Amino acid sequence: MSTKEIEKLVKILTKASQEYYLTDKSSLTDDEFDELKDRLENLDPDNEFFKTVGTKQAFKGYWSKKEHVIIMGSLLKVNTFDELESWSKKYTNGFFCWQEKLDGLSLELIYTNGFLSDAITRGDGLIGESILINIKKIKNIKSFIKEFEKIETVSVRGEIVLLKEKWIKHFNGEKNARNLASGVLRRKDGVGCEFLDFYAYDIVGVKKDTEEDKLNFLNVFFDVPSYGTGNLLLVEEVYSNYIKKLRDKCSYDIDGLVVKENSIVKQEKEGMINNRPKAQRAYKFPALAKSTILENFIYQVGRTGVITPVAEFEPVQLMGAEVKRASLANFAEIRRLNLNIKDKILVKRANDVIPKVVEVLEKNNKKSVDLITNCPCCNSILVKDGIADDGLFIRLLCQNNLCEEQVIGSLDHFLDVLGVKTFGYKIIQKLVKEKLINKIEDFFTISVDKLTDIEKLGAKSALNFKSSLKDNITNIKETKFLNAVGFHSFVVETLEENGYTFKDFDKLNLDKLKEMHGIGEEKAQEFLLFYQKEKLQIEKLIKYFSFKEKNSESKLFGQSFCFTGFRDKNLEKIIENLGGTISNSVNKKLSFLICADKDENSSKIEKAKKENIKILSKKELENLLK
Repeated sequence: MSTKEIEKLVKILTKASQEYYLTDKSSLTDDEFDELKDRLENLDPDNEFFKTVGTKQAFKGYWSKKEHVIIMGSLLKVNTFDELESWSKKYTNGFFCWQEKLDGLSLELIYTNGFLSDAITRGDGLIGESILINIKKIKNIKSFIKEFEKIETVSVRGEIVLLKEKWIKHFNGEKNARNLASGVLRRKDGVGCEFLDFYAYDIVGVKKDTEEDKLNFLNVFFDVPSYGTGNLLLVEEVYSNYIKKLRDKCSYDIDGLVVKENSIVKQEKEGMINNRPKAQRAYKFPALAKSTILENFIYQVGRTGVITPVAEFEPVQLMGAEVKRASLANFAEIRRLNLNIKDKILVKRANDVIPKVVEVLEKNNKKSVDLITNCPCCNSILVKDGIADDGLFIRLLCQNNLCEEQVIGSLDHFLDVLGVKTFGYKIIQKLVKEKLINKIEDFFTISVDKLTDIEKLGAKSALNFKSSLKDNITNIKETKFLNAVGFHSFVVETLEENGYTFKDFDKLNLDKLKEMHGIGEEKAQEFLLFYQKEKLQIEKLIKYFSFKEKNSESKLFGQSFCFTGFRDKNLEKIIENLGGTISNSVNKKLSFLICADKDENSSKIEKAKKENIKILSKKELENLLK
């Protein structure tokens, strides 16, 4: 497991989520967001991010908010033909309609008795921004459609895109084309909207028997993505042709094909999973890759002292964005790839987002990399850690607890886990560099006057921080506190499931920890070392917090719940308020496994069946909680 990759994924997803809900200008498309979330779940299923992602923050901005006629959800994904074939056997009749999956901005057009009456961005799927005045500037969107005149409401779904030709001609190829289109679309004055285009892919309010019929009908009034029909082998042939040559020839960016069961009746019969149609899938393309020259290595210090090497290379354009550096995860990766400065390397954007060095194409430097021996931040001697497959070390560690980068990272992690959003990384960095704080307890003891010593930090921001901190340390779960101060969230939640709280940690040893499901020797040793090192500081901090008390008379007291296939923060909160606990894994002590689809053959479902654990659908859970 790559700690650095996990930290990077959380940072990207958190940033995108905040952008998405606050501004509708997310740096990731909806499907890119879902893919990275899937990747994070594979690497670290108990990550704190899954307990906060999706929280609807208040919409802010110039545009008014409107509800969608029907929820605008994203599609479930497949990445291989085997996955596509498995899906098709389960949910389809075997005859499909495919279309290009545009990497644009989702939009719903509302026609009332033929007249364009509203245009709503995707937003959170339920509510978006009404941007009708700007949409009317887009030349390929009709303000009146006579064939809709006798229908009260017609909803047309599609994507706003900035065509490659217009991107270069009118915007000099600046920024990422999708993000640029997003910014233009939401401008108050609407300048630049005339260069955007709309491509329709779905319609609600006009009854059709097949997906092909829908697209044929839409094609009369709108531009539509390229589409066709056929069996699974034909879809795969089309998919391969796009990868080999057609993708680059498209006038807009696409990141896959949308594959749908052609029969609308069959789709309706199969239904939905978390507002995503079972009989539709996004068939994603492999990430694009380009060659470049490795110019340098730089080194980043994480909050736990782990040193992460980063490759810097000659900038390349991947999926419409400039890329010039990529994390190498650890030092074993440098040896595995046999990397050095001046080598010609292949770089891709994993999941079409995260830059990754794939391989060395041409060795131009026969020497081995000269590894650093001192911390790039505090100059302390670094310690080798972990054993890789080649018998050499995996990581380099800085063991200086006062290392500035570690301190900043720990303080930032503390506020992030608690949900205190008032201070970002840069403010924390200034506070540390100006020696106003150097440990977590300082957040509680520093005065408002001292905080305002920071340039551009006014009294209002300082007061807001103190207020937010107070709100987020009251009546919280002890496990959240323990994760915030640096314990691994999976370990402390497993300890809670086994009846341990912080006051019991002195009773734990290596053997007891290893007996608990999911805690191996490495996690157990990390836990014990961290506890011994930070015990006194944690005892000082704990006095500032108040924790939720467990009531043996609560409806769900002593019962544990694990979610698979989805997470629902609202349901998790209800469970906890009723005395239940949320588990990250399936074990003998689990009471209920909650599934998005009880028919799926996931490892968690199979294990729950083997252990005779009760399996519930989301609806069944909701009935249980009533």
